[in-house]
Amino acid sequence: MDPTRQLHLADATGWRRGLYEDVMSTFRAPIVNSIWRTLVANRPHAARRLWTSVKPLFQTRAFTDFSVRYRDRVLGALESGEADGSSDDAGLPAYDPDDVDLSPADFAALRGQLATFDIVAPRLAALFAVCDHALSEGFDGAREDHAATAPATGWLDADRGTRVTVLGSDAAREAAPDAVGAIEDYHGTAFLPSIYRCLAQWPSYLETVWTDTAPLREADEVGFDAAREAADETVAAFIEAPPAPFTVTTEGLAVAGVDDPEDALADLRNTFAAFAAGASGVLPFLHAYGATVDATGERGWRVGD
Repeated sequence: MDPTRQLHLADATGWRRGLYEDVMSTFRAPIVNSIWRTLVANRPHAARRLWTSVKPLFQTRAFTDFSVRYRDRVLGALESGEADGSSDDAGLPAYDPDDVDLSPADFAALRGQLATFDIVAPRLAALFAVCDHALSEGFDGAREDHAATAPATGWLDADRGTRVTVLGSDAAREAAPDAVGAIEDYHGTAFLPSIYRCLAQWPSYLETVWTDTAPLREADEVGFDAAREAADETVAAFIEAPPAPFTVTTEGLAVAGVDDPEDALADLRNTFAAFAAGASGVLPFLHAYGATVDATGERGWRVGD
């Protein structure tokens, strides 16, 4: 599967546009992430089958509880004094427009787009892990408590966030060359993650936040190391017994109109294995950057343990 071949929202028509609209509605965020743009461009019928299978997961109370726990644990590992239990100076910075040399209008645009990334981070974490597990090992069973069957909480993460815009990778490098160079060295991903191609629209913010969060990146076993560990633990607990387990088979793909179901299944497996492997390295940063401009969502609400 060619990851550079993507179908963007503006170019999607017919049922492909409908799938994108359904993803955005279900994820409660005005964004179609690169995983869906890649799948629909390369394996459209397999993508449709997969989305139909995984969508019920995001419509449960168990998932809404997971999304709050994921955000809370990530940010808890990054907050002042909590990363290593001792320092009052550590933790995430907090900015107003003057701190990052932005006009109030530009700062509002930044906050709106970071709110969207904050919404999708736990959804992507669950999507990558659950699909990777379903396509490789499969599930032994489902949760059987109330949260497994009750519908998702309607108000949670609703009516916040704005449509995300991004620069091309080369344009992002030109906008903030030092910061983007350091970011690419740190994350080591094949492509510059979307969050940074978005933030490069406001280079003064990107350069400032990357510099100010250096202590959290450089510390051993605290800061972002602790945030990644917390994220991985939260995801692992969720997929032990997900509220809506599913399987994707060659037979099901053939029924969905896939001409080469065995090859398509292999493509799906490889794609989600790659996304799942890199998710915890990037997704915690989405919550972190949102927190620096007070753009994060609910942390204290609970369905129950």
